[in-house]
Amino acid sequence: STFFTQHFFIEGESVLDFFSNCFKEQVLLVSAVNCSRVGKELLQEGGNVVDAAIASLLCLGVVHPHTAGVGGVFSGILYNHTTGSFKTVRSIAPHSLLATYGIPSILQGIKALHCQHGQSDWSRLFKEAIVLAEDGFFIDNVLGRALETHESEILQSKLCSVFCDTSGRVKSAGAPAANRNLSELLRAASLNESHFPETLAMKLAEDLSAREGPTFLAALQRSHGEINDSLITQGEKYTVLSASSPFAGPMLSDILEQVREQSLSFQSDAGDFNRAAASFSSLLNLIQGLNNTALAEKNLDLMELFALNTQSSHIGVLDRQGNFIILTASLNDTWGSGRFLPSSGVILSSFTSEISDLPYFNFPLVLKINSDGDDQEDNEEDSEVVVIGTTGGFSALLNAVILLQRIDFGMASTDAIHSPLLHLQQGSSTAMAICLSSISNSSDIYRLLSETDGHLQQVEECLDCSLSMVLRLHAEHVGAYAAPVISAHADGY
Repeated sequence: STFFTQHFFIEGESVLDFFSNCFKEQVLLVSAVNCSRVGKELLQEGGNVVDAAIASLLCLGVVHPHTAGVGGVFSGILYNHTTGSFKTVRSIAPHSLLATYGIPSILQGIKALHCQHGQSDWSRLFKEAIVLAEDGFFIDNVLGRALETHESEILQSKLCSVFCDTSGRVKSAGAPAANRNLSELLRAASLNESHFPETLAMKLAEDLSAREGPTFLAALQRSHGEINDSLITQGEKYTVLSASSPFAGPMLSDILEQVREQSLSFQSDAGDFNRAAASFSSLLNLIQGLNNTALAEKNLDLMELFALNTQSSHIGVLDRQGNFIILTASLNDTWGSGRFLPSSGVILSSFTSEISDLPYFNFPLVLKINSDGDDQEDNEEDSEVVVIGTTGGFSALLNAVILLQRIDFGMASTDAIHSPLLHLQQGSSTAMAICLSSISNSSDIYRLLSETDGHLQQVEECLDCSLSMVLRLHAEHVGAYAAPVISAHADGY
């Protein structure tokens, strides 16, 4: 395996300076700055964490359409502090008989989520997304990189009508963009709460051929949202929650137990760099040596599972009562299937298989650390809630373990999220590459890993598009921290 490293900064600020300004009474993390402000406004108006997350998700569908568009799917975990219940929410898209693209289900999914757990008016959730799509927005660095990387595909598709300038060149970061037909679709959905699935189906089908139309319409009208009890694995000091995959939760719990048995330590900043380097190597060996029965039944090995890692956008919201929601939206691949429907401004996903039947790991995987005050009603003031949310394939398993171990041993959340995290990605057809984030190539941990595990290279970013977040509540004050910071913007009040 090959190790890579990276070091992140945001707009000239150090990561520490950025996070020190994020302590609020309610807070959210979103992968676009426009959408963090959208969620904050919902919270300020009295909306709950579900309202803020849905409004942010709709916003992401406009400003990050390459990963979070309404033509895709989403999955999430919701915790209600009052009832103590964990719920899994996800949008269900039926298996697509149309081999080149999947069936949209995000709008149907958020409708089910809002009906059961939302507080604000349905139409209010769409307000900012409609304005951004109609009046336009400035392309940020995340979308700019996706346009640059897929320039040839954009030029050859109908996406050029939105993301090319008047000279026919693909737009870059900082350029304005608008998707007015998408704004019309969102407005129609916001004003037609009870019958919008039928309206949505007919609108999307306008750009399909006579052969595709009937099959697409029938499948789309079977798309829906589903809310169930979360898949829970209980540990001594933590609760593991997996949003959609029955594989991820037990796998994470198994790795955590083995890490504890071996007394691994990842606190490289504590001075014992030799032990930290050995622990990173041992953790990699643990995941490479997994022999999970459920995965074996699918006849999938580790390399085949990398093909199931998806590109996605993420949202985390926590309020001062301890309620939280973690959402992940995806089109599967960047730009999904590449099939753009001009009449509605929607990009269709490439989810053509039954998602619930496959061990996708990018959807939220959450660790809730059990504090001493969790079960003491008379000790609410001193209770603490720490939520670790991770996405990004097998990187989620690794980074959840690392973050829990660090926080469990008293490391501050800011320091924990800024310490080295591991990202796995496919290096070749037969080997994994390992990207080690948040360290510089002059650090001691870098030197030790180089000595023990071979060649290290400096790269600008990890390729798996993973995100690790820590949401923390103590004494009615909340903090939000995430790595890499380029993928997360915190806001709150």
